[in-house]
Amino acid sequence: MINQIKKYAESIYGKGQTKGGIDIDMSECKFFGYIIANNKDIENEYKDYGSPDFKKIPYTTSSFEGNINFYPENQQNPISMYLTLLASQDLLNIAKLRNKILFEMLQTSNPQNGENNDE
Repeated sequence: MINQIKKYAESIYGKGQTKGGIDIDMSECKFFGYIIANNKDIENEYKDYGSPDFKKIPYTTSSFEGNINFYPENQQNPISMYLTLLASQDLLNIAKLRNKILFEMLQTSNPQNGENNDE
């Protein structure tokens, strides 16, 4: 997955244009990537790629973030990309925590516990 997203970044960097044909100065661009997958796939990617490049996201169980480099054609220096490896289970938990107060304020059912206060 990491190699795939690096190829996407290399392709975008190499084109230097939007889909509409507008030229972009790629030297002024910052690259960010997000990989969302299940826990096991994220942990395997973390182990396979090299754990020194990534740090665990503190409020998650299986998600990581860090900087990686990609190497576009005709470019001598590597380009940095900030990459987040986000486990889908962590994404769901983050969403539930962020929405908990809203559901309580609205006094509607909370998907986390299935309660319905409308009855």
